[in-house]
Amino acid sequence: SGFHIFDKVISSTAHNGLFCVNQEGKMFFYPIFGPNSMGGPYDIPGDWSAFTHILSYGSDFLAVDANGDMWLFQLDGTAKKVGRGWNKYQHITAFGDNLLALGTHGIVWMYPFDKDRFWDVTYN
Repeated sequence: SGFHIFDKVISSTAHNGLFCVNQEGKMFFYPIFGPNSMGGPYDIPGDWSAFTHILSYGSDFLAVDANGDMWLFQLDGTAKKVGRGWNKYQHITAFGDNLLALGTHGIVWMYPFDKDRFWDVTYN
């Protein structure tokens, strides 16, 4: 209860919990221990308000800013730009090692994502 205060809720099987971002851009982690058993919240440092999309990708996060640049945030605290043009999608989600992106005309694009490459999707 009380999750209505969050603008974004990101599930993470790698972390066995939920990452939630409120209107001020603060992120919190809620570990899930089992049915009807949840811990937290634990504050995650940083300002996440600049991102239109945030998704769990393995143990890392991918986030898209208002310019469409995609950023990879790793557990060691590092961040690197891994793409551009992603703001044209309404929804983005990870499915295994792939990214699925829903475009404005109802077309779903699948990208066999590799976090060591740069993904420019500007011209799709």
